[in-house]
Amino acid sequence: IGVTVHDPVTHVDVRRSDGSEGFISFGPHVTIERGSYIAGFYIKRIGHSNDNAVVLDVVTDFGGRQIAKKRHLASKLFDDLSAFVFLPFNASESLENLEVRLFVEGGVTVEVRGLTIFRSDELCWKAA
Repeated sequence: IGVTVHDPVTHVDVRRSDGSEGFISFGPHVTIERGSYIAGFYIKRIGHSNDNAVVLDVVTDFGGRQIAKKRHLASKLFDDLSAFVFLPFNASESLENLEVRLFVEGGVTVEVRGLTIFRSDELCWKAA
């Protein structure tokens, strides 16, 4: 769902939903190694919101196997700046065709800027 629009302030292309229900972003179908990760999108609410939400999930097998899922109320999103809405997940083994999806429930209008995935276990400080 949604359309790609060019932000005249940041000069970056963003995806904007139109209130329809469906996936506004999915992909990138990558392989990751075993470990702990965080995946998320920069999301800004456009206008007022109903009680619906955006739903992030991490899947493999083209949606056949769900690794993690999180529902985030649209009313908790900012309307004046993009917030990093994230989902932590663990890969107990190497995962192929990993996909991070963003589903927008009906009546929710958001603007989405880019997907970020990083290893969170590498951020832990350990004494040598």
